[in-house]
Formats: sequence, C-alpha cells, structure tokens
Amino acid sequence: MKKKNLLLIDQDAFLAGIYGSRLSASGWNVFATESIEQANQLIKKRKIDVVLIDPETIEGALTFFQELRANPKTQDTLLVVLTELGNQKEITEAYQAGADAYLLKGHFVPSEVSKKLSILLEQQSL
Repeated sequence: MKKKNLLLIDQDAFLAGIYGSRLSASGWNVFATESIEQANQLIKKRKIDVVLIDPETIEGALTFFQELRANPKTQDTLLVVLTELGNQKEITEAYQAGADAYLLKGHFVPSEVSKKLSILLEQQSL
C-alpha cells in the first residue's frame, strides 16, 4: 500500500512531535505545520490525504475546514479534529465545518489514531 500523506497542524510542538513520529512509524508520510498559512503552502505543493488539526491551538481551524471542502482539489481530503476539547458545542461546530471525525487526545494514543485514520480512509473510498 502506498504511504498516505498526513498534514498535522498543531502549535504544541511536543505533542505534534510525539504524534508525528508515531504516525510516521505506522506508515504515514507526516508533514507538520504550526499554522494555517504554512498548511496552505504545503497543500499547494502536495496532495494531502488527511488533515489532522487541533482547533484549540490553531486559530481559524474551522474556517480552514470550510475552505478545504469548498475547493475541488481538496474537497475529498479527510478532515479530522484531534483535541482536548470535548464539549458538545465544539464537536457540533467541527462537524458543521466539514470534519469527518472528532478525536479526543486523552482517549486515543497515537497508534490508535493511526488505526482510526486508516479505517476512515477505507470507508471514504467505498
């Protein structure tokens, strides 16, 4: 299976490093950025299969999701929230903005996140 490209957007460099290294070890090509601006530059250069973002640390994350959904080049990208925020308001807003999944950092270790993303990609391709 060809490695899938995953874009991890999180300002918490420590957690991004942990998730990035574990996801890479699980077979993903991981590209990490700390801002929407950096993410947009990367998306212009590469096909991204999955965007994994923490809206708690990234301002404009949900608007970014809406922009990706509106763009024919990125509308099929899997959009996943990975955050510590778990109240119903944030979850609802994320799904309304176009999120495909909402994962809580405290409930999923990186290897479980990798498995969940693989399952979501498989379901998306059906």
